[in-house]
Amino acid sequence: SECGLPLAILGADLDTRILVLEYGINAPGEMRRLLQIAQPHWAWITALTPVHLEGMGDLQTIVDEKLLLAEATRSGGAVWMPDVVAEQAQLKQSGWQARAECVAIEKVLRSVPGDYRLKLAGIGEVQMPLEADHEAIQVAIACHAALTLGVPGSVVAKRLTTMPRPNGRLTRHALGSVLVLDDAYNASPAAVTAALQVMARLDQPGRRIAVLGTMHEMGSTAEHFHRLAGEQAAAGDVDWLIGVGSGGAWIAESADGSGLRSDAVTDAAAAAELLKNELKANDVILLKASRTEGLENILPVIEQAAHEFSNQTGTMPKEGVA
Repeated sequence: SECGLPLAILGADLDTRILVLEYGINAPGEMRRLLQIAQPHWAWITALTPVHLEGMGDLQTIVDEKLLLAEATRSGGAVWMPDVVAEQAQLKQSGWQARAECVAIEKVLRSVPGDYRLKLAGIGEVQMPLEADHEAIQVAIACHAALTLGVPGSVVAKRLTTMPRPNGRLTRHALGSVLVLDDAYNASPAAVTAALQVMARLDQPGRRIAVLGTMHEMGSTAEHFHRLAGEQAAAGDVDWLIGVGSGGAWIAESADGSGLRSDAVTDAAAAAELLKNELKANDVILLKASRTEGLENILPVIEQAAHEFSNQTGTMPKEGVA
């Protein structure tokens, strides 16, 4: 966001009171340049996980670089973070000007994929179509931030009920009797783990098919993390694994021999062809890879195949893409 952050500032209306900026980095030194442009009054550290390792090198560098944001946050403000980040940042908090605030969900009343009910401090009970636990934590911190910045709790509660889900981020598509979990916008090791867990928890009787593609920008750790994803798929509730691209080949190879069916294909088109020819009623399909793999292009092929399958079996397909 060396381009995006200054453009967001320059594009803001002159009467803007609160500006939300993303301090996104993928190489050492970038955070300091962003902080020279805008020193925050408040900061939210969402996660400290292995991403962009091609530029960042290792997890410790990621932790050190991202926590520069917390160190730069102005006195009188706060640094918001979930429990896991607070634990990783504990040794560094003594040098922060702003106070550290570890934010958690007050109470989880229901945690079924697609149907979460949470009790949030200052908000009360809310029901949302979340898919994963990490999404629920993000909601809790976002609400805490809004309350801190002066938004009334009643307004926050109302906005939660109409919050749209971004495309390609654990987005459900009901295609006939087939359910697709489209998480193809991007991928990292932690995100692949979370997506596999969500698919395993979905309440649908069919096969679990994981289409996992290359995670880019992983540097020298690429083979290790792709093979780890294959091991996780093999150990989880997956019936068929399709690895896409060079990283997908490592994923499929790692899962091979576990009793799980695994296939490696070159690209999204080949994966779509494979699925089209072997689709079954009630299949659950996960699409997960880095953005450049284009796994979202598989969706129209699955939709067409699902409708054809439904017509052949005499069942009525559900209405379009959810």
